[in-house]
Amino acid sequence: MNFVFPPGAAFNRSAISLAPYMLGIMSCLLVGALALRRKPWPFWAASTFFVWLFIVPVGDIMNGAIPYLLRSAQNDLMRAFGPPTLLWLAIGVAFGIVATAWGYFLNKRLYRDRAMSLPTYSIFAATAALILLVVTT
Repeated sequence: MNFVFPPGAAFNRSAISLAPYMLGIMSCLLVGALALRRKPWPFWAASTFFVWLFIVPVGDIMNGAIPYLLRSAQNDLMRAFGPPTLLWLAIGVAFGIVATAWGYFLNKRLYRDRAMSLPTYSIFAATAALILLVVTT
């Protein structure tokens, strides 16, 4: 998609580049709020929230972040932040760690007694990370 602003229109190129990533982060926070419900969600609802409001947005964020951080891909993150630095690499790794821990919390809260155990979730998260690394590099 491409939009050409009219001459003289004020806009922030970085904000436009980062908007999809911010939407993904807000989606992950929203599913956290949904997970706080006292009454368990039906399995279909919990699965919908976990997959579409957490897994897919995190995967999308990492789909942009990994190529940017590992090979300086010309994508939205490059337009917003410029060439990657060690600081951005550290932030990317921290995001991956926090997202993995957040996912485990969401798994436990949404699925309750049907949640994945820590070893099972660890295998799931490691497999997802490996797939992302292979697909994006």
